[in-house]
Amino acid sequence: MCYICIKIRNMIRYTFLLFILMVLSCSEKKASAPDVVTNTDTVQTPEAAVKDSVAVIDLSDAAQFLGKKPSEVGLFDQYNLKQRFKKLLGSEYETFIKDWNTESVIKKDEEILYFSACRANACDQNKYLVILDMADNNINIINIQNGRPRSFENKQIIGMSGNLLAEFERIKDSKGL
Repeated sequence: MCYICIKIRNMIRYTFLLFILMVLSCSEKKASAPDVVTNTDTVQTPEAAVKDSVAVIDLSDAAQFLGKKPSEVGLFDQYNLKQRFKKLLGSEYETFIKDWNTESVIKKDEEILYFSACRANACDQNKYLVILDMADNNINIINIQNGRPRSFENKQIIGMSGNLLAEFERIKDSKGL
């Protein structure tokens, strides 16, 4: 075989090997990210709804409600959350409100507040986890229907770590809250 042919063949082999290593390294990085939940479906807010502006009020002092239920403190009526939830959930909002019967207290993990709720006597069928990032003024709502989570994001996905991730897993796998 000619010298040039051998060089080309070796170059192709090394390129292929490099490609395989790059693919494997990307896969390993994805699998090792413990603070990202990857088993949810993401539901994009309809483009028309995004164009409709809703006043965004700073969430930074919402931590004053820790340990209380959202309905106790009228949380949805504060920080313009009701309007932001409507915009975020679109046609799902009516079900969200209808099934918001049994709720947890507001908890905190670093700069993130979270709380959950479900339909009374049917938590295993439909539950919600609301996540409020006070630092970024961002909202995520995770709807878990029959054990399958769907995520609605205001700006971007809020990363879960520590207590929040444990709470998400617990809620997802339990029959109640």
